[in-house]
Amino acid sequence: MNSTDRPWQHDLVLSLALRYWAGKCVDGRLPGRAAIDPLELDGALLPHIVLTEVVLADGRRRFRFRLSGTAMSAAAGLELTGQFVDTLNPNKKYAAYIEGIYGLAMEARRPVYSESLAMAARASATRTTRRLTCPLASDGQTVDMFFSAQTFEETGGSAAPSLTFADSFRAGPTIVVPAD
Repeated sequence: MNSTDRPWQHDLVLSLALRYWAGKCVDGRLPGRAAIDPLELDGALLPHIVLTEVVLADGRRRFRFRLSGTAMSAAAGLELTGQFVDTLNPNKKYAAYIEGIYGLAMEARRPVYSESLAMAARASATRTTRRLTCPLASDGQTVDMFFSAQTFEETGGSAAPSLTFADSFRAGPTIVVPAD
């Protein structure tokens, strides 16, 4: 991938999500959860969104899904709403990878584009997922939630694994989306 490549622009859902999030940023401040109105979302985007909150408990940071679109739940193979990232997936490396994406978006205070490939041991089944993770801040500064969109592509075999129960995964590019 060269430095001018912006893969999120090649995915309709992710480009819609970025445009929506950027439109909610005012005077360099991050939008808060209250700025995200599902009724404003394009019909192509809505099934692919996730709202994830930052939960601080016992001196550690965790991430809990507060809202999950229908395409997200179908891809995960279960309802995500109310679940914590670190306990949801039996593959702890994948959970740590997802938590790392949230952490990067928190630190950068910018959207993060990422790709990964979920693989099943059976029939060489694979699924590519592309995600855009956008930070939200109720005070405009301190990230306390995320607005994300995610898409999926069957890339091999006929029985691709759910993201939750894939035997393994391979991380692809992870890019902090630059300000335009």
